Amino acid sequence: YNAELQKKEAELKALTSQINPHFLYNMLDSIHWEAIMNKDGEVADQILALSDVYRYVLSHGREYITFQEEIDFQKRYMYLMKKRYGDRVTWEYTIERGLERKHIPKLIIQPLIENAIIHGIEPLVRGGVVTLEIRKQQEKILIHISDTGVGFPEETIMANHEIEQLSGSFALKNINRRLSRYYLRDYLFEIRSIRKEGCDIRILIPDMEETGNENDDR
Repeated sequence: YNAELQKKEAELKALTSQINPHFLYNMLDSIHWEAIMNKDGEVADQILALSDVYRYVLSHGREYITFQEEIDFQKRYMYLMKKRYGDRVTWEYTIERGLERKHIPKLIIQPLIENAIIHGIEPLVRGGVVTLEIRKQQEKILIHISDTGVGFPEETIMANHEIEQLSGSFALKNINRRLSRYYLRDYLFEIRSIRKEGCDIRILIPDMEETGNENDDR
């Protein structure tokens, strides 16, 4: 019975994975233009941003993206978050010149910013600020994400394999495991948090050389 159940679940997952993403792109595009025809520019902009977010997540199967692609995605993602939270959420970012075409594994930065908003900023009535900084640090690249949210329930300072000790925190553990897979031991993933004062995350990774143009995922 269990074997048959697992087989059916596997078939369902396989069927689900076969849904052509272009179908969703086309539907979102149709809704986008319908909103424009109805002169609802705000809805049209949100639908376009959502389409770009989905396109980024798929990225035509690519594991790495450029920092510029990451920043462009975060702009769209934060546009949607601003529509949801209004002035309660502010986003600031800086990237050192020359790093735009360097590469990073996909979906490393976004879950951390999402965590900062949902778990850090959302509980505060006054809201708060999420900051992203990308710069060179000696021969490596530093990704620094901080927020002015509620912080962890207890003061927390840990890095790399220590993060596995966190209760829950699936996204943080997942990111650490992926960084470990991509960079082996040549990385730092550090979390510092003080209750009611926010969270500070630093990721230090090797400076990956620029590569040629990536395939378009359209």
